[in-house]
Amino acid sequence: PASPPGSGSPPSPAAWEDCSTKIDEAIEDTESVLTRFRALMRISEIEDRQRTTNFSTVDFNQIGRQAFDLYEAVAEAKDVRLSLACNADALAVPGDPNLLFEAVANLIDNAIKFTPPGGEVRIAVAPIHGHPAIEIADSGPGIEPSERQRVLERFYRGRQDIEGSGLGLSITAAIVRLHRFALTLDQSAAGGLSA
Repeated sequence: PASPPGSGSPPSPAAWEDCSTKIDEAIEDTESVLTRFRALMRISEIEDRQRTTNFSTVDFNQIGRQAFDLYEAVAEAKDVRLSLACNADALAVPGDPNLLFEAVANLIDNAIKFTPPGGEVRIAVAPIHGHPAIEIADSGPGIEPSERQRVLERFYRGRQDIEGSGLGLSITAAIVRLHRFALTLDQSAAGGLSA
């Protein structure tokens, strides 16, 4: 049994273990709150940017290659096949390269997270209706049509069984709006999600 407070006896090993567990849980909860706070600040920062001072000419092929290089090992570790198809010609757009990379990385991260082992995530850089585009398509469970706009809202999480804050797609949507691009969520050819 644990020693009563103020008894002068040292706490038992079980009491130390219980205290240590509670401290670890409090640290984990605090880290989760801080992660959400940072994500909200990031959304606010992006939405408040009226200027485009960091814009330059960005090649979507380069963004696609960089994202593929970053996530190839992550996908492999989860037994998800990641592929990249770039356009033969450069697909140049005016934009902030760091923000565009962040938006594409968020989409790929979600695609890998929700795709089961043995599935695939495809990154395709090609014009769509004459406009430069990057498409991320997966063979995961997809998102019901009625929820596709809701997942772009802050804190909305369609699935509670997978860890996350519900802010990644909100950040992506804010970046897309800043660039005056379009973000369309649809069913992929493999039955998952296409963004």
